Amino acid sequence: MLNFNEKNFEFTRTPFLISLTDSQDCTLKIVISPALVNPDRSSVETGNNTLDILLANASSIMPNDKILYEIEFENYILYRCITESYADDYLQDAQNGIYFYQTDKSDFLENVKNTTFAQQIFFNNEIKHYAFYTIDHVIDVASPYEPTINRILRK
Repeated sequence: MLNFNEKNFEFTRTPFLISLTDSQDCTLKIVISPALVNPDRSSVETGNNTLDILLANASSIMPNDKILYEIEFENYILYRCITESYADDYLQDAQNGIYFYQTDKSDFLENVKNTTFAQQIFFNNEIKHYAFYTIDHVIDVASPYEPTINRILRK
């Protein structure tokens, strides 16, 4: 199962975002996959001898197409998806191997408070910030409800 604020055994490397969809009924669906090391090594020649030596022992990282996690938020308040190259506050957790984070205090939630009227509907600390750190994306979701999480095994 996927757990927030701790290391997850299937996610020993930064996961991949497979899809993110927002439906007309305000349901947000995030599909992620654990990373898998490709056992096949390819020979790449760059013309730089030092780099070629390093790459000769390298393996690519790719999504594990046999395991998916579908995370679904019903009636979320706000979400954002940032290209990880431009996200500045996620690095410490991701470096520690924590790729799924939940809190009730963050700059993101302050932004929700300042740009929506959600605080007038929900009590303090009812709205949670869920963060997902993936290979190329950082996804933040503000929701008063926990997501449903389904682990999908494919053949």
